[in-house]
Amino acid sequence: MPQGRHTVRPLFGIARQTTLTVGADGRISRWIAVPTLALLETHVLELTRPNH
Repeated sequence: MPQGRHTVRPLFGIARQTTLTVGADGRISRWIAVPTLALLETHVLELTRPNH
């Protein structure tokens, strides 16, 4: 993923809209979409970057 801030929008499931940051190495750290997933639980998230 490209470095920078990304908006996370839930399309399906109980996740909340939030933002995450991708580091220069392409890694996401310290971000949790939902605390736990139940058996067979599904979440679909859309990630977008603001225009520069």
